[in-house]
Amino acid sequence: MEQEPIVEEKEFDLKLLLSKHLKYWYLFVFSMALALGAAWFYNWYTAPVYRVACKVLIKDDATAGTRSLLKELDVSVVNKNMENEMEILRSHRIVDGALDQLEFGTTYFLIGNIKTSEVYTDCPFKLTYDSVHHYAYFIPLFVNIINSDEFDFRYELEGAQPFSARGHFGKSLDTPLGTFVLERRSHFNHALLNDPKYEIRNYKIQLHGRERLRNYYTQRLNISPISTQSTIVEISMLDEVPQKGVDFLNALVQTYLQHDINEKNRNAARTAVFIEGQLDKISLDLESIENSRELYMTDKGIVDLSTESQMILETARRIDQEIAGNRARKSMVGFLKEYVRNNNELSELAPSSLNIYDPLLVSLIEKLINLETDRERVTVELKAGNPQLVPLDAEIRVTRALLLENINNIEKSIEANNQELERELASVKSRIAVIPKTERELIGIEREYRIQESLYLYLLEKKAEVSISLAASSSDNRIVDGARASLGPVRPVTSKTYSIAMILGLLIPIVLVYGIHQLDDKVRNLETIESLTTIPVIGAVGVNKDESNLVLVSRPQSAIAEAYRSIRTNLKFFGVDEQHKVILITSSVGTEGKTFSAMNLASVLALGGSRVVLLGLDLRKPRIIDDFQLSNEIGISTHLSGQHSIDEIVQRSGVIDTFDIIPSGPIPPNPSELIMGQKMNEMMDELKSRYDYIIIDSPPLGLVTDALILMKFAALSIFVVRFASTSKHHLRHVEHLHKQGRLGKIAVLFNAVKFSGAQGGYGYGYGYGYGSGKGYGYYEDAASKTGVFSKLRRLFSR
Repeated sequence: MEQEPIVEEKEFDLKLLLSKHLKYWYLFVFSMALALGAAWFYNWYTAPVYRVACKVLIKDDATAGTRSLLKELDVSVVNKNMENEMEILRSHRIVDGALDQLEFGTTYFLIGNIKTSEVYTDCPFKLTYDSVHHYAYFIPLFVNIINSDEFDFRYELEGAQPFSARGHFGKSLDTPLGTFVLERRSHFNHALLNDPKYEIRNYKIQLHGRERLRNYYTQRLNISPISTQSTIVEISMLDEVPQKGVDFLNALVQTYLQHDINEKNRNAARTAVFIEGQLDKISLDLESIENSRELYMTDKGIVDLSTESQMILETARRIDQEIAGNRARKSMVGFLKEYVRNNNELSELAPSSLNIYDPLLVSLIEKLINLETDRERVTVELKAGNPQLVPLDAEIRVTRALLLENINNIEKSIEANNQELERELASVKSRIAVIPKTERELIGIEREYRIQESLYLYLLEKKAEVSISLAASSSDNRIVDGARASLGPVRPVTSKTYSIAMILGLLIPIVLVYGIHQLDDKVRNLETIESLTTIPVIGAVGVNKDESNLVLVSRPQSAIAEAYRSIRTNLKFFGVDEQHKVILITSSVGTEGKTFSAMNLASVLALGGSRVVLLGLDLRKPRIIDDFQLSNEIGISTHLSGQHSIDEIVQRSGVIDTFDIIPSGPIPPNPSELIMGQKMNEMMDELKSRYDYIIIDSPPLGLVTDALILMKFAALSIFVVRFASTSKHHLRHVEHLHKQGRLGKIAVLFNAVKFSGAQGGYGYGYGYGYGSGKGYGYYEDAASKTGVFSKLRRLFSR
């Protein structure tokens, strides 16, 4: 199985990397210009979005009066839960209250030549309506202002004829969708509309239904505590019109604070009603007892009680006050019990969130409030009967049942305390029994009077406290920071957009160039040759720009001529000498410069004083005769077929005395059979005796088998690889033949190399090879490179 050649790890070559991309500089310029242009258009066209935020401090909502009353009754309240308050802030009731204060049901857009942008209150008019067809909420309405008094109104409804009408500001306009009125805004200079040169006249109007508008703003709201230890929450949202966002958040917070005040007033009012009812009842009893006492004292002629009776009366009064307090607490607990039993929300309690110093009652009330809040939030998102509500409803029922059981236990505890007090009171009554009858009866009347009087005064004091709290009611929550918009848009961020554009402007052409190089199957540098084959490279030759292919003769001081001299020197490292004198030149296809390489290699050997013969053994497509202006009527084909002798087919090159040429001759019908015959062996033996070097211009290796047949005569085969022409696939094929041992001793000659580095090759001129030098800047080819990019490349190569 064929194995890929092992690629040696090489050091990173920045100069090589830059040279690969310098050729495509125009792609970078175009990509960068396009990316920056797109970034500018995006920044200009995209409506900027601003962040609007405010901060609110959430505190416990129990007023001083209510809290004092509940503590006096041995009742405590539940502090506000942050999660609940954040849900209240985004609840439909609060959002609807905020929207009621604003004109968000109608959105106004200014239609420009390219983009359309929202104008909010900068619109010169305001649209009002009483009721409209529901289609009006789904189609845009268009207004074209004619002057300060008239406008054109139009809309298009699918399946119906477009509607268009001329209207007047301040007057009703009847349409199939409803009756509209466009009123002029007072802050706008309407005289501008009478100027024909004023172009800002086209507007689009979009109506919004309340439910759709509420959902839109609810989803945009972001409410979160500023820290885990703080009760300050930040309310923020994103809006394309910063003032619109500021107005909404301010309205939202004011609605929330007013809602808090209303809840406190409602609870205090319910408490006041409860106290008022108790006062009315006690007042009647007190009046009746007072009349009875006065009549009894007058009838019996009693002015005052004795000292002993006073002491007994005080003891009884103390016990009676405690019993009355228990009755009041029991009444409040009974009120709570009925409230819970009727499945009312605990947030609607008169004494809100009762907690009679019982930890279990506190936790159950808090849990039930949280569960009811969760259910309300989930119900907004889900339909009734949804399976997700089943476990939540079950937990609410269980919690409510546990709460009722706990309230029953509290009632039993109060009743047990009352029984103890009744026993103590019975002892006091036994002492009263020994007192004379008249005084004893007066003590009973006085005792009843003082009980009712103390309870009446107590409730009267609490009524005054609740009344004061109602009169001075305010929210415990307060605004820490009012709504403010960010100084700059959160998107698009101009600097970020341009940074991304610059990165993409560089990255796209880099990826494109990388893809071009990856998809390119042509050999363009020596690294590719070294990575695809283990065959050594004997040299590299630059591009021939002369008309003549005999560069050694026409331009002996050129870089190409020096490259062939370097190759001539390198031949000895491959074992080529006068004993092993045959050199075969081939390539993968017929356009890679094998004939050019053969004639110039022969020329440089001849110039060194050696006798050289160049054999045109590409019998199928002879080309040597064109450059030397020789006749091809006779040649190798006629000799191998027995028509002519060697002396008859040998011709002088006409350029160098020791350089002879044997052309291929007429194209035979059986080239392969001719070069495989015994005559070919005899001809090579004869030529070896006459010449120091024999250069064979063979057919391409990748097309026919003639080159493989001829390689048995060669001491060295040179495979010509042409820059940007030879396929990597052909090079892999040669490597495969080399590993099979079918090519003998072979070397690679890199031909037509562009040493400027613009094609991804090495950025310097050289004759590559063993012992060869690098840098031919003093030769004619290199000296002619005076362009701007050539100078830049030479700068990078230093």
